[in-house]
Amino acid sequence: MNYSKFSFERHRFFATHSDLLVNSTVTETIRDILEEEEEEQVLILQPGAEGIDSHVWTVYPNQNFGDVYALWAASHSGSPHYRSFIKFDLSSIPIGSDITSATLMFNGRGSSSDTGYSIISLHRVLSSWDEHTITWNNQPPYAEYSIDTEDIDQYSEDMWYSLNVTSPIEDWVQGEYQNYGFVIRQLYENRYRTFLGWSSDGGGTRHPKLEIHYLPP
Repeated sequence: MNYSKFSFERHRFFATHSDLLVNSTVTETIRDILEEEEEEQVLILQPGAEGIDSHVWTVYPNQNFGDVYALWAASHSGSPHYRSFIKFDLSSIPIGSDITSATLMFNGRGSSSDTGYSIISLHRVLSSWDEHTITWNNQPPYAEYSIDTEDIDQYSEDMWYSLNVTSPIEDWVQGEYQNYGFVIRQLYENRYRTFLGWSSDGGGTRHPKLEIHYLPP
């Protein structure tokens, strides 16, 4: 028996099978990545007049502004002046979905009369409210901690601003908390600062927008 030939053939056999195992593992990994990418869904919510949003104003504390074109977050004369509330319908996302990212976007501007740029702060609302009855005096409570903040340039005009809302959207879709929407306010309500954005009732294609990336259960 030619042992050197046997040894060579055995080496070639194991080398070939080793390559097959490596190639198989790589193929499976690539397939898993592609399948995961294919499974991810993207939902963009940008309602028009049917959207749910309203600002509230200290000057008219009992008046509702649910059908007004603007969303305000402002503080004047060392006190809160405007806050805005907004809510999106998330019922089209299957319960138990894994939220990979969620971004809330507003189109708007700062004010050149401010003493500096403003910082808007987003908070989770803690109880129900109605777009057509909410006022400054009956506005619902909201979480003290800020979900995210965004700097608004005082000379900005017609710009999009983005806030990361992945965590609260995940909580709402998973059923950890009830979806009561968000409130937008100035981070520091003791300074003269302004943000004026478009609501769902105005601005054409500049309505508030929520983009959600998720993996269905």
